[in-house]
Amino acid sequence: MNTESVTNQVKFDEVFHKCNWKYTRQRSVLLKNIFSGPKKHFCVNDINDDLKNKSIFFSYTTLFNNLNDLVDNKFLNRIECGNQYFYDTNLSKHIHVYDGDKNMIFDLNDYEMLNKEIPIPACLKLLDEYSLIINIKKVNGE
Repeated sequence: MNTESVTNQVKFDEVFHKCNWKYTRQRSVLLKNIFSGPKKHFCVNDINDDLKNKSIFFSYTTLFNNLNDLVDNKFLNRIECGNQYFYDTNLSKHIHVYDGDKNMIFDLNDYEMLNKEIPIPACLKLLDEYSLIINIKKVNGE
């Protein structure tokens, strides 16, 4: 097994070792899918769909167990919004915005740039060292 390093500096050998995993092609593709490219947020359905497109199949239980291993070993952050989990490859403490209409989670700065028409209180910038989730959902008629 060779050491594969990805964009945000996670080494696969380290992940397999710390998570106490046997090396499998499925897990290797899972790690590439999660950690290649820029830091990102995803839910289990997103990652499952991406893997299916690459002909890699996990049961939901196995996929959740693997994601939980990554969270427990500090390779991912898990963010709970209602009854759904999102995962974040950015391990620093920062503010998230959950857009209920899109069922997506964003970093506050990214959300502000994409949605300039929605005012977010400036005082939230002072809370950047905390892990905080803002739930935004359009109310009917407003």
